[in-house]
Amino acid sequence: MATIRADKVSSASSNTSLSAYEACKKQLSKAVDWDEKSHFANALREYNAVAEKLRLILRKGQGSMSRERWIEFQSQVSKTLGLVDERIDALSKHSKASSSSGTTSKGAEHNCTQSRSGRNKVVNSNHSRVSGLERNSAFQKILERIESDIVVSSPGITWDQLVGLDSVKSIIQETIVLPSRRPDIFRGLRAPCRGLLLFGPPGNGKTLIAKAAATECQSCFFSISTSSLTSKFFGESELLVKGLFLLARNRQPSFIFIDEVDSLLSVRSDGEHEASRRLKTEFLIQFDGLNSTGEDRIFVMAATNRPWDLDEAVIRRFTKRVYIPMPDSNSRKSAILSLLSKGGIKSSLSSADVEEIVQLTNNFSFSDLAALTREAALFPIRELGPKVVRIQENKIRPLRKVDFLQALKTIRPSVCEEQLSKYMEWNNRFGVTAK
Repeated sequence: MATIRADKVSSASSNTSLSAYEACKKQLSKAVDWDEKSHFANALREYNAVAEKLRLILRKGQGSMSRERWIEFQSQVSKTLGLVDERIDALSKHSKASSSSGTTSKGAEHNCTQSRSGRNKVVNSNHSRVSGLERNSAFQKILERIESDIVVSSPGITWDQLVGLDSVKSIIQETIVLPSRRPDIFRGLRAPCRGLLLFGPPGNGKTLIAKAAATECQSCFFSISTSSLTSKFFGESELLVKGLFLLARNRQPSFIFIDEVDSLLSVRSDGEHEASRRLKTEFLIQFDGLNSTGEDRIFVMAATNRPWDLDEAVIRRFTKRVYIPMPDSNSRKSAILSLLSKGGIKSSLSSADVEEIVQLTNNFSFSDLAALTREAALFPIRELGPKVVRIQENKIRPLRKVDFLQALKTIRPSVCEEQLSKYMEWNNRFGVTAK
């Protein structure tokens, strides 16, 4: 108990959230006093009030704090909330056990004292806990495994580094960034959707978009892959999914990104393995089931190159499904010029040369354009032969149009017309086109 009471956060700022947290700590001290005096009903009432106020602080978001201060403050509030929820859970269980078995007040007091002793051990450890979790060593290892996938620091990708895709940027701005900064406005009918799916041909920046969103939004960011939620042990995958969403709720506002989601949440079939079906069912329940509430500020973004493989229930939960198309001529031109300027390689390309290269790279993805530019940059080196080991870098000739023409003989588009038609057909049925 003393550990909670002694917990301090510097509150020189007049920020409302900091003031509310200080008030919660005072009320928490009162709850601890009741608890130590064995007035468990009064203690439980105070703990519940504190937990509700702490959740309200997390839902209000960053406010006027800096990103670094908010991450530190959010972690502190989440840790306190986890400890309070644990105590609520312990008192509730012992209260039910006492009433059902006719245990005397003295026996209940003894049990709660033992529970409090065990809880102090948890407080003294360096791991935060989540309400309602099984507190065995195996489950704690699962939580630690999920926590290792939390991206606390900014990925460092900004919108300016993404060429084109203005429509996607505006959708993410109104769906993730603005609601995280102004939760007082985005509520009720304006409440943001909880899921966004990015789909389209590979190599066009879907993962970069997620990184940029993580940089812009002031949320706890979870980067999840299929390996993060799968296990060879029976039943452990469901616990991983449950642990992921419990941690996300405890640290909300939270942002969960799942790359290559089709490998995790594909269409359910009769011949499917039982473990895979159970994992999908648990994910759907946690995402938008009985355990979720309308006030949860958890956003899930997923990316896939095969949207037609997704289960229908998964498609429904990703309310906004945004098609990331192949870059148009303006985007290809911007991408080539950006690659040349950031690559540190001299170029003698004229505007007409760039326009011709743009026309020749129709149906090239951004990844294909990067591969083409790298291949073209090697031709001046290849011309030198053995001289390359002695020549000074400033003596190497600049890139020319002919280098790109030669590179086009070996670097081809990675997506065929038939595949693009398939994406367009799926987009016409379920998605939104981004340009």
